[in-house]
Order: sequence, then C-alpha cells, then structure tokens
Amino acid sequence: MYDLKREILKLEKSLADISEMMNLDKLNSDINSLEEESQSEDLWKDGKSGSRLMKKLAAKKSVLRNFTDLRDAVNSYIEIFEESSKDDLELLESDLQHEVGNTKLKIENLEAELQFSGEYDDLDALITISGGAGGVDAQDWASMILRMYLRWTDKKKFKSELLSMSPGEEAGIKSALLKISGENAFGLLKGEKGVHRLVRLSPFNSANLRHTSFALVEIIPDFQDSVDVEINNDDLKIEAFKASGAGG
Repeated sequence: MYDLKREILKLEKSLADISEMMNLDKLNSDINSLEEESQSEDLWKDGKSGSRLMKKLAAKKSVLRNFTDLRDAVNSYIEIFEESSKDDLELLESDLQHEVGNTKLKIENLEAELQFSGEYDDLDALITISGGAGGVDAQDWASMILRMYLRWTDKKKFKSELLSMSPGEEAGIKSALLKISGENAFGLLKGEKGVHRLVRLSPFNSANLRHTSFALVEIIPDFQDSVDVEINNDDLKIEAFKASGAGG
C-alpha cells in the first residue's frame, strides 16, 4: 500500500510540472482570445483560416480539459488515502492500483502531447537537404538522408512530396526539397535541423580510406494556406512617372 501511495505522490508531482510547463493562465487567455476570434463575422470568408483557428481552439481546450480531469483524479486518490481506514484501503487496493495505472498512462500521453504545443508544430514540414563538404561521399550521404525521411514518412503513414532535387555528378544528390504532410509533422521533425555527419570507409575511394561526409538539413513549417498576409494601405507607396525625350 505504501508503494501505491508513493506512486500517487509521483503523479501529483508530474502534474505540478505539467502545470508549470503549460502556464495555465496563458492557456486560458489563449482560449478566450481564440473564442473571441471565432465569433468574428469575417472568419469564414477564408474557410481555411477559419478551419485552422477552430482546430487550434479545439486542441487547446482538449489539453486544458485533460489536465483538469487528471488533476481531479489524482486529488481524489490522495483524498481516499487521507480519509479511509486501513481496512478500507486494503479492500480498495486492487481497484485503486488499476485506476492509478490508467491515470499514469494518461499523464504520459499528455506530456507527449505538450511536446507539440509550439505555434507551428501542427503544420506540415518542408525539408531541404544539401550535400556539404566531402564531394561525392557527401552527395551520397545526402541521398541516404533523403531516403531515411521518405521511409520514416511511410512508417508514420504520412504523405511525402519531392518538390525538387538536384542529382549529384557521380552519385547521390546535391540537394533536395521535400514536403512531409501529417499530424504534427513540423513538431516531430523540427529537431532534425542542423549538420549531419557520416564517418565511413568510402566506397568511392579506390584506396577505401576512412572519409567524413557532411550534409545540411533545414526544416521549416509549410505556411501555405495557413497564414494570412495583410498589407495596410498606409504602407503602400505608389509612384507614377511620365517618360520624356524622343519616342516618349
């Protein structure tokens, strides 16, 4: 029974950490702001913008609701320990262990969900892969990275689209631009950006020497159809010129 109580206190600590991570005041403020925007008569003039706003609102409400339900559940477990007799606790132990186990799993799922709370995490991802220093080996390494992302996309059951590719002179690719579409695609991939290094015995060197290759991976969210660009008329400067001289 002591181990069960200790597990419940761990869940309480996890929820406290999540609460700090979530910043409940800001989350509630964001929900209120989005609800106000959702009431705008102009919202659905652009159906895609309206749909994105409602999706964001639903996601934030879901996070808040899940957190509140989990906090209430853990508080009820603590209350049971504080108010129940030893005999009652022994009778409840089996059911309580089952409930605590389910709550622990839900808390872990919420923690994973919060990893994708960035402003653009729910967007599709655009990946640029460029062969760096290392000649043919680097171009081959870049093509290996491209295949890796394509296979990862298939495994996740996401959609991939190769927007452009520049083949290497002897093998591999010089560069490629890949679009990956799926739930939280950018959130899942944004950590991949940076220089990727491969050290191996070069298959392109007759002496089969050890070779280090580099490739650069850049990842940005795909803002297409998701961001409205507004230009204020006051920011526009229009000039007219009249040609002069022969022929004008």
